[in-house]
Amino acid sequence: MGAMDLAAIIIVDARWEDSDTAGNSQPVEAASELFADIPLALLDVVGKSVVHHVADRLRCAGVEAITALTAEALCEPAVLREGQLQPACRPAGDTWRAAEEAFSAYAGEGVENILLLRLGPYAEFDLNELLHFHRNRRQNVTLIFDQNGPLDAAMVQAVRRNDAAHLIRNGLRASRL
Repeated sequence: MGAMDLAAIIIVDARWEDSDTAGNSQPVEAASELFADIPLALLDVVGKSVVHHVADRLRCAGVEAITALTAEALCEPAVLREGQLQPACRPAGDTWRAAEEAFSAYAGEGVENILLLRLGPYAEFDLNELLHFHRNRRQNVTLIFDQNGPLDAAMVQAVRRNDAAHLIRNGLRASRL
């Protein structure tokens, strides 16, 4: 099996932490991302969960491998069904740590670029345009922003594991560069 060009890691129901002016980390409440204690990204919309709709769009755009990560309590076959997400779910008490491990695994397999995406508020972007921009600018890390700030998504060169680790540890909201 040859090296993959593009893989994606979709992170569901992982909350980032904000630091106050004294540098103390505070978990950010994401109640608006839940319905009946289930992340909105895992709820059915027109026959599939949001995470599956996103996975479909990524596959159509050329993503060759997709890993979905969520909290252990949400890892049930009924929640993340269908064989398109490999693995369908990787249970983890610490989803961000699991994201670092998944990134390292893809990098070890020779993947060139990895899309990191935290599914919270839904946002659409053109993956091919993002990849084109990322490559033409010769970026190690490309964060995705809108007028309100970061969208919890980034394209990262797989060989930049330290940059990816920093990005993941900051909830996909800040890079080292």
